[in-house]
Order: sequence, then structure tokens, then C-alpha cells
Amino acid sequence: MRIFIAAAMLGLMASAVYAKDFPAQEIPQKQIDERAYRDSVKRIPDKPTSSDPWGSVRNTGGTNNQSKKLPDSK
Repeated sequence: MRIFIAAAMLGLMASAVYAKDFPAQEIPQKQIDERAYRDSVKRIPDKPTSSDPWGSVRNTGGTNNQSKKLPDSK
């Protein structure tokens, strides 16, 4: 019985050492952060064009209406 327990302990220790020799293929944290950043930037909606409700009423030309000469009314 002692031989069986000793063999089992030796097998468990050998498997732990063997596992340390082969690290899991982990993605570096920097790549994970970069991927998360790109995904979050893609989720931001595009900025809507500004809607100006008074745009059709306002004079958008470069001339000033007050500088025009008013016609003489007689």
C-alpha cells in the first residue's frame, strides 16, 4: 500500500512539473486591452449632423441686410 501511495504522489508531482514546462497559450494583456478599446470605439455612434431649425429662415449669405439702401417711398 505504501508503494502505491508513493507512486501516486510521485505521479502527481511529476504532472505538476510537466505542466509548468508548457505554459498555456495566453494572449498578452496588452492585446486584450487593445481589442477591447477598438470594439468600444466601434460601438460609439456617428455624430449626427447638426439640425438647424432656423437655417432656412436665417440669411446665410455674406451680405448684411442693414447696409443695403432702402428705396425711397413717396
